[in-house]
This record gives sequence, C-alpha cells and structure tokens, in this order.
Amino acid sequence: MEFKICEVLRVKRLGKKFYEIYVKYEEEPEPGTFAMVWLPDFEAIPLSFAGWTNGIARFLVKVVGPTTAALYNATKVGISKPLGRRAPIPLSTPTYVAGGVGVAPFLYMKEKWGGKILYGARTKEEIPKFIKEEIDEIATEDGSIGFKGNVVDMFFTKPKTRDVYVCGPYPMIEYFRKRAKEIGNIKAYFSTERPVKCGIGICGACTINGKLLCKEPWILMS
Repeated sequence: MEFKICEVLRVKRLGKKFYEIYVKYEEEPEPGTFAMVWLPDFEAIPLSFAGWTNGIARFLVKVVGPTTAALYNATKVGISKPLGRRAPIPLSTPTYVAGGVGVAPFLYMKEKWGGKILYGARTKEEIPKFIKEEIDEIATEDGSIGFKGNVVDMFFTKPKTRDVYVCGPYPMIEYFRKRAKEIGNIKAYFSTERPVKCGIGICGACTINGKLLCKEPWILMS
C-alpha cells in the first residue's frame, strides 16, 4: 500500500482517552470512508474521516495501544488514499447511533447530510469534550448525563426514522440487531470496530458476516 506523507497541523486533546488530529490532505474523501494511517516503527491503523475542509482532514483517535498513543506527538504521518466505500446516501433526514470512537464517521456524515447523532457511553467521564457541540443527544449507562441507559435503548424510545446508521463496538451492533428484529420494519446500515490489517481486501482479517469490512464498511442489517 502506498502512503502519502502528510503534515500534522494540529492536535487537540478531548479527554483522557480521546484526541483529534488535523492533517494536510488534499483529496476530499467521501462520507463514511477511512484511511490507513502510518507512523515509522508502528503498524498502520484504520481511521475514519471525521471531517474534511479546504484540504484539511480531521481524524478522531481513541488511545487503545502504542500506535494510537504515538500519533498524539506526530508531526507527519503517512496516509493512504480513501478506502472502503461511501456510506449509502440517505433519502430522508438520517439518524446516527454511535458508541465510543464509532462516532467518528458520523461527524463527517452529519456535516455533509445533516441529521441527528445519538451517542452512548458508560459515564459522562468517558465522553469526549466535543460532544456538546456536535452530538444531539447523549445516553449514559449510569445516568450521569442525558438518557439513563444505553444509546440503543434511547434510539428505540423515539419515532421510527427511515435512514439509520449504527457504528460502535460489535456487542452494541448485535444488541441493535436484536431490538430491531423484535420491533420489525427497521432499516439500518452498520459499521463496527474491527481489526483492519491491509485495508484493501487481501488479508481477510476484517471479515464479518461473510463480508470484508474494509471493502464494504456499511452493511445493511438483516
């Protein structure tokens, strides 16, 4: 895979586990796509585009290992071309259901398509600082802020919407699928956190439900 060396223009800490980086990146990505991001001496990791404006790409990073920790101090990074596919274009005002770093692609999708982002975390301490400005509704499992419970349960207290996108840890996806089957007539696309090694559909590490997440990052729930 080829990487273009890009300058890191800004790094902004958003809490204990989250920060965002702004990188000089000329190619405008499609909403819902991602890039492999590389540092020398570290493995390349997939990061969803969380925004793009006038040649500057935005990435949301959650610290989970050595690469995500090292990126915080980077001045230059290698970035691949946009990978995956654009998320399906909504036909009406969309609703985005997010958990953890799964909110990243929704920030860009909302920027392009509008809609509402519902975000869930265990406690208010786990919510990135940007949340109040860019997230429409919050759920916390301990009730420390917003809806008491998980974000999936919060979604199902609301009127049905036509275009729904879900992204977060895989147990959250499975729970959404279970609730949707119970209620019926819910159409939703999902993506999730999954190890992506090559990013181009060769290694098979990101296979889920028989599909390669790096090639088809938005899968219609069934």
